[in-house]
Amino acid sequence: MFISLVRLSQITREVSEVSLEVAEPTPSATRVTKAQKRRDKKKQKERERLEEIEKQEELNKTGQRAVETEKIKSLLSSRLCLARSHAPFPFLQSQLD
Repeated sequence: MFISLVRLSQITREVSEVSLEVAEPTPSATRVTKAQKRRDKKKQKERERLEEIEKQEELNKTGQRAVETEKIKSLLSSRLCLARSHAPFPFLQSQLD
């Protein structure tokens, strides 16, 4: 059980020659778990959904529904102005304003 000095020096020389390089992870070593894949997929779907909502909002601004709504608002506001200006009693005029 006694190591000779020659053998000991040889072992120390071999150890000093060994470089301690950190191996870069290979693509197989950086595996993505199923849970992470699900989270990523969910985030992607949410992004796509928000983009679709924004696009639809832009289209709705010039759509037929928006045009009809504006027409109705203008008609109602003109009728409301006429109703306010022809109040039969002055005290009603102040309540309508």
